[in-house]
Amino acid sequence: MHIYLDQNIWIDLAKIHHGKDTSDSSVILLERLNDKVRTGDIVFPLSNAHYIETSTISNEGRRNRLGEVMFKYSKGVTLASYKSIVINEIERALKSNFPIIKPRYFQLFGKGVQHAYGEKLNVDIPEFMERAILTGEQVGGKKIGGFHKTEHNEDFKDHLTKVSKMCSTVPKGQWQDTLDAMALADIEEPLSEVLEYWEIEFELFMALGKERISQILNFMPSRALEIHLNKQVLKNPNYNPTSNDLMDWGGVALASQYCDIIIGEKHIYNMLLRDKFKTKAKLHRRLSDLEQYLC
Repeated sequence: MHIYLDQNIWIDLAKIHHGKDTSDSSVILLERLNDKVRTGDIVFPLSNAHYIETSTISNEGRRNRLGEVMFKYSKGVTLASYKSIVINEIERALKSNFPIIKPRYFQLFGKGVQHAYGEKLNVDIPEFMERAILTGEQVGGKKIGGFHKTEHNEDFKDHLTKVSKMCSTVPKGQWQDTLDAMALADIEEPLSEVLEYWEIEFELFMALGKERISQILNFMPSRALEIHLNKQVLKNPNYNPTSNDLMDWGGVALASQYCDIIIGEKHIYNMLLRDKFKTKAKLHRRLSDLEQYLC
């Protein structure tokens, strides 16, 4: 069972692990979690969003304690990168229209930071370095794990602001077409890579027509998710985007399409539940909600 924890939930787990939360219910929960993790019945995968958010913690002690818990309970298991997931989705979605496409091998859950970022190096990263990337510990006198760039967060915040304002500039009857176009534009790079790999002209893809392309987008879990979330923003002219929305959408929201359980904060939890949207994962808000799965 793959359970994805939002960053704040990892912090809650770290508090219990390090004795900051000593309530009877929390201690019992930790004992049962340890048993399930030890037997492999439960896996807590990390995503690149976790690496980024952890690396931005300025307090070295706090980062070290959190990173230690994340490494211990994830056992180094990571969710594939966003781009790797999207490429696989595209190939699976297009194979019925273009029989030449035979979806390539894809590993959803793998090991380490390379898998989370979709990067392939010529050498394996040793375990002590994988741990240091999360904890911020020094290796050879140098601190590693510098994934703290946040300019994309602000760009995404601006994007959501524009989406929210569209409710007053785009007629409601055109919302779906607009959202489909945005979802397609967002995957322009991986789509081009797939078409080029299988030697399919982009014009042939576009010749499928608006209706068929819309069906393809909704067949792709990440695109169906993107359209749903953008629709929630579009329906709310008072939506107040934050610089952390990119981490929520690319982390816990994406994981809701691929993991068995996610535990996320109220904001993204509520957005996922609206309009009877279907997620693969069961949605929860608190670490204590895991109790029902630990018997």
